[in-house]
Amino acid sequence: LGPLTDHAAIGYNEVIFILGGADENGTVLNTVWKYDSVFHNYTQMAPMPQPRYRFGATIINSKIFIPILYAIYLHDFHKYGNLVYDITMLTQLV
Repeated sequence: LGPLTDHAAIGYNEVIFILGGADENGTVLNTVWKYDSVFHNYTQMAPMPQPRYRFGATIINSKIFIPILYAIYLHDFHKYGNLVYDITMLTQLV
């Protein structure tokens, strides 16, 4: 795990999840890392479907919710929903 900016970080028990962001070259990432504060190590998890930066995320009932809000007015296209990860298995659900 290298330097990041504009990522989301969420604490859950002894673990911190670090999602997306931009690397030192400005490349937007789709990575998901888990930091274990007991053993002081990082584990790379399943990636997000699209790279993301400058976004919010939250944990509800052992699931990470990442809002998906797209609005393309030129074509009048709107997409709303959530990208959901189950923390117990760290797999994408929706």
